[in-house]
Amino acid sequence: MKHLPIVLLCIVLTSCVSRLRRPGLYGTIADFEGNPVTNCTVGETKTDENGYFRLPEIRYRQFLLTEMFQMEAPPLFIFEVIDKKGYVPKEIVAFSSFGGGARKGAEWNLDTIHLKKEDQKPINTLVKQWRIHAYNTSDTLYFLKDEHRGCMDRKCGDIHNKHQAYNAVHLSSLGNSDSTVPVMLKHFDALVVPENKFKIYRVTAYEDNEQGIMALKFQDSVHTEGSWQLNDLLLQLKSAIPELNGSFKAGEFDYHYMTWIRTVPNTK
Repeated sequence: MKHLPIVLLCIVLTSCVSRLRRPGLYGTIADFEGNPVTNCTVGETKTDENGYFRLPEIRYRQFLLTEMFQMEAPPLFIFEVIDKKGYVPKEIVAFSSFGGGARKGAEWNLDTIHLKKEDQKPINTLVKQWRIHAYNTSDTLYFLKDEHRGCMDRKCGDIHNKHQAYNAVHLSSLGNSDSTVPVMLKHFDALVVPENKFKIYRVTAYEDNEQGIMALKFQDSVHTEGSWQLNDLLLQLKSAIPELNGSFKAGEFDYHYMTWIRTVPNTK
């Protein structure tokens, strides 16, 4: 009996805990028109006749002693390739600092992931509801759909991060040139319709210097309309809003994002 504490200690120190390497992932792969993409490779599985896929949860065992020294759950990094002949491949990428500590049975619903055909044209993507971000210090318009929703692939995440970097660095340069009040936020909600028209709702929020950074002082909004013409990869916008007026060439685009680069650079 005198050796029992030692035995128990050895058992505890050599015990293992279950950690998450990958949650169960499931969803649907579709093209831009919503048609299911069948027999598409997603990780180690393929989609069925409805474009549906399911990847099982993967777990691993970690020594309890190691976990005790770390004092926190391990990180979780997900990387799965989506590939189908005739389509542009995508990479499902996600990171969670302590996600490895999730309990058994963890599942993520990835909803619908849209694959772009290799010969896809911007016109197939342009006509829809967008949130547009424009910056006086950049010649690029960022068209983003539903903000970050449905944006699980690497490239989509990169586009969002790039626009957010501009947003963070150049906020003080936005707004009317005759305004001495710093702009805290500026975006456009635009509904692009097939009849070469688009409806614009502009929101500008101004910062209250007396209350501190990111404190709202007042907000104004403008409703207006404009027109568009798309010839191959060149987009012509006409509206009363300077940021949404001029000629733009196509940059990168997918179902959830588009970038358009001004052909005559801003000189502001």
